[in-house]
Amino acid sequence: MTVWSETITLDNGALNVQGDQTGGGNNGGNALVSLAANASGAAVQTLDVTNGGITVQGGQDTDTATIEMLDADGQQSLALNTDGDLQVLGGVGDTASALVTSAGLDAGAGNEAQRIVIDAGQLVVDAGNGTNANSTAQILQTNTNAASQFIAVNDGNATAARTAA
Repeated sequence: MTVWSETITLDNGALNVQGDQTGGGNNGGNALVSLAANASGAAVQTLDVTNGGITVQGGQDTDTATIEMLDADGQQSLALNTDGDLQVLGGVGDTASALVTSAGLDAGAGNEAQRIVIDAGQLVVDAGNGTNANSTAQILQTNTNAASQFIAVNDGNATAARTAA
């Protein structure tokens, strides 16, 4: 089987995925980190951040921010090593969303469809400012077959890296 992969590695820095923050009716100012579906094999998306964090924040108006893995038999891994928070924050617009999603399948032990490990930090999921009923913040696994999601926060026993496929 062919494995298609995308890896983003940051040392001593933060990854910010933010919908348009300027407002003024600029709908469509979306931010996206995505690995598309692959018909010829599994896809693996890895975000590996050391001494930093990951912020996914919806914007103004209807602007969204998303980290997604779309392959129906792939896996997604987010690893925050040493120090850093994962913040998934809805925006201040009426439908401004922040999403971390995987549509994949498990590929054995240690290879969940979505694996999130925060070594020494916090997991913050906050839907927004409370005045906009449709602003959302979600971490979700969307495949209804043999798929699971693993999230560990400050667990010294959790392994951040995926097991080699």
